[in-house]
Amino acid sequence: MSKDKKETEENKVSPEEKGGAPKDAGKIEKETESEIESGDDELDRILNGIDEEDDDDDLDLEEGEDSFLSQLDASGLKGNEDAKKDGAEDNEASGDAAAYEAEIATLRAKLEKSEKKNEVLALQLHDLNKTQERLKDNFKKQARRPLEDAVKKLLDPIDNLERAYESISDEDCAQNEVLKNTKEGLRMTIDQIVDTLETVGIKRVEGVGTKFDPAYHEAVSMAQDGEKQDNTVLCVMQSGYKSEDRLLRPAKVIVNKLQK
Repeated sequence: MSKDKKETEENKVSPEEKGGAPKDAGKIEKETESEIESGDDELDRILNGIDEEDDDDDLDLEEGEDSFLSQLDASGLKGNEDAKKDGAEDNEASGDAAAYEAEIATLRAKLEKSEKKNEVLALQLHDLNKTQERLKDNFKKQARRPLEDAVKKLLDPIDNLERAYESISDEDCAQNEVLKNTKEGLRMTIDQIVDTLETVGIKRVEGVGTKFDPAYHEAVSMAQDGEKQDNTVLCVMQSGYKSEDRLLRPAKVIVNKLQK
């Protein structure tokens, strides 16, 4: 048995058992009351400590709950605000996209309208150009009409000069120097007139040796020449004239017509 346990058992033995003198009853009562009071104080202190700890724990819990709730509310409000903001941004983006699409559709409609208008203008411009060309041709023709009318009046004198030239034979020219000079003078005069007419756009219709063209030739007779091709102009009886592409007078010709 240990020393402390032995001392404890010895202390439990009453004085009467040890044979010692009994303690004063009043003193014992006071000590007992003092011990009880100190025990009560200790109990109160312990209880008060527990209560304070509980209060602190409750306060901490309440503060934690308040903090958590406040954070939750804040996060919830923030989430709602963010959601509203995102929704507003989505709505704004959708609105912008719709506006862009509407603007694009409007521009496309304007472009199509402009293209159609350009096509109409192009057709009108083409018609105007054709009209302008036709007016130019008509103006040129009208401007040449007085010249052509004057040339038509000169054609008969030119024909007379050519007949006079053809009437003098080479045999007569060989025997008579005057006739020879006269014939040469006629030839030079006719050539000079023809050259002058060409300077203003009046040309002779091609005759001998060319293929018969009903647009410029008038067949007055037909002949047969085996050395020439069929429908070839053999002889020009009267010269024809044209003003550029416009015929003033057809050439009267004899055409080669071979029998088949």
